[in-house]
Amino acid sequence: MTLLTPLVDLITGLIGLFDSKEVAVLVVLVLLGLFAGATAWIWLQHRRHMASLESATKTLREALARTDWTSADRLNAADAALKTNRVVGPAWSQYRASLREDPAKPGTYINLVEPSTWFADGRLPGSGYEKWIATFANVFLCLGLLFTFVGLSAALLGVGSTETAEQVQQAVNRILNVSSAKFITSIAGIFLYILLVVCGRLANAGRSKAARRFADEVQNLTSMVTPEILLM
Repeated sequence: MTLLTPLVDLITGLIGLFDSKEVAVLVVLVLLGLFAGATAWIWLQHRRHMASLESATKTLREALARTDWTSADRLNAADAALKTNRVVGPAWSQYRASLREDPAKPGTYINLVEPSTWFADGRLPGSGYEKWIATFANVFLCLGLLFTFVGLSAALLGVGSTETAEQVQQAVNRILNVSSAKFITSIAGIFLYILLVVCGRLANAGRSKAARRFADEVQNLTSMVTPEILLM
């Protein structure tokens, strides 16, 4: 047991550092700083993703607005711009390869699968940041609870070193006074968790709507024909 004494003293000494209201407030400030940094990174990633989708949708609308172009001209113009798009580029290349010229209307094209299947939000690359939203939310929740228990443990360690009844009473009063401050970290962690979960839901909804708008514009380039109708 003597070999573990230095380790025990080190751990209990580190835990004892959290036995004050000021440390609880400091932990909350650190959590808020980390939350600001994580939120800024998520927002930048989300804006990059949305900007690429909005740019792709704008390209399609501009091509469709050219009434002096043929269907092939619109499709070629869209292909030149979209194949380099960081979000829809890979899916667009596969979708473009699946298009066929309409045998009944030369110069026009048909698609056998709805664009919404090709360009669903889950299939588009560059959207992995939404997984980090859930990760950050869980991390802040766990950190808030962790520092609460660490603070309470630090307060309880003071009770074990008391000898007289008066010292015990003072230690208990100290625990009660400090406990309210320690739960501030839990409240902060839960609050940040809720904020990130809500932000994640809003980000998911925004990406899904943007991907759907893009798919609707893609469908305007061609005519939808099912394989059964084509076979007939």
